Amino acid sequence: MVDQVAKNDKSSAITNILEAVNEAGDSGFKAKFFDKTLAILKDSDNKMWLEIQIKLGKLYLQAAEYDKLNDLISELKKTCTSGDDSKGDFSQYNSYLMEVYCLEMQLC
Repeated sequence: MVDQVAKNDKSSAITNILEAVNEAGDSGFKAKFFDKTLAILKDSDNKMWLEIQIKLGKLYLQAAEYDKLNDLISELKKTCTSGDDSKGDFSQYNSYLMEVYCLEMQLC
């Protein structure tokens, strides 16, 4: 069903919902909500998956969950630096990689 929605509409709706959830006080609920959203997006929209992973990283940083953040940073680095460049779109991950490095610097 998610695949039947236009990408811009899907992105906007998910971002709005995640921002509303992020304002909630319960960090455990927020993390579970992000995890469920990521599981749905993993195979259907890699860019949005990356954006939400980065938002989750910021949530981990705010909650001082440094072990989880460190694991997430490792996964994001791997995702952003590996892959098939034959389609000419590998360079699109450079901006995401910069955001990952920013998270890593904030972790230090």
